[in-house]
Amino acid sequence: MTNPNAITIIQRGIYRVDAMVMGKPNVGAAISLGVRNSGFSMSNMYQEETLSANESVTFSLSNFVELNAGEHLTLAMTSVPDSTFNLPSFGIGARLSVQQIM
Repeated sequence: MTNPNAITIIQRGIYRVDAMVMGKPNVGAAISLGVRNSGFSMSNMYQEETLSANESVTFSLSNFVELNAGEHLTLAMTSVPDSTFNLPSFGIGARLSVQQIM
């Protein structure tokens, strides 16, 4: 079963991976954004911010990584305590892009 919210790598190689999420939590919280590879966190693609309620933030991650055919990349966010993270009502609120370099 394929995940419509994942990017599937077709060919082994070196890739540039970029992730961006912007928005604000409804309560004060430690919010993190990470990229997962086939369900596992990528330690070199992680950012955490401690925010006040309704404080805007833009998470931005970029790195070059080696990926294998069949791997699936997804965005993952966490919040402590639980919160609702509101994306902008217009424009791009989240993006994950992958470009093969080698």
